[in-house]
Amino acid sequence: MRKHFLFILLLSFAYSQNGTAHGKPLIYSDSIIRADRDSINENTKLYWVTAGIGAYGPGIASVLKLTYSWGTNNISVKYAAASSFSLGSDGGGDNHLKEIGLFFGKQKLTRQTLGRIAVGISYIPEAKYSNNTWKGIGIGGEAEVMFKSEVVGVGLMLSVLVVPTHLWTFGLGLNINFGKLGE
Repeated sequence: MRKHFLFILLLSFAYSQNGTAHGKPLIYSDSIIRADRDSINENTKLYWVTAGIGAYGPGIASVLKLTYSWGTNNISVKYAAASSFSLGSDGGGDNHLKEIGLFFGKQKLTRQTLGRIAVGISYIPEAKYSNNTWKGIGIGGEAEVMFKSEVVGVGLMLSVLVVPTHLWTFGLGLNINFGKLGE
């Protein structure tokens, strides 16, 4: 059995030297050709606006983000606002957080999906937790998976924010994306 496999592999390699598979064994090159049909060119430039809702920091959050990507790189500017939610009058809705972030990351594209991971610096112009109000600068991170067409996409994003001595929090949101998301 092993000899037959090696013979077939050698035969496919010899066959591929005729220029049909660019010098790769035919078994290997068929999977590469299929992957190339689904992936997007490394020089592709995309841009989109993201609007999202979810849970972040003290409670319910909204996100607005602008992203530009080239090849496997991306840069984004994000504004997020979150507030605790209370049905009663116990003041539970006073906790809140606002974040403005600049993120740089890497991504993987196909025609139907986009996956990205980014980190950057975040400015917190206003935050209140347990009657303590403060401002600060922190480190933020995002991991996002998006199912997309050429102009609209739906994504799920995990966000993390660390502000030394003040805060460590994360969030999960559902995003709608509009813009140039494909070729």
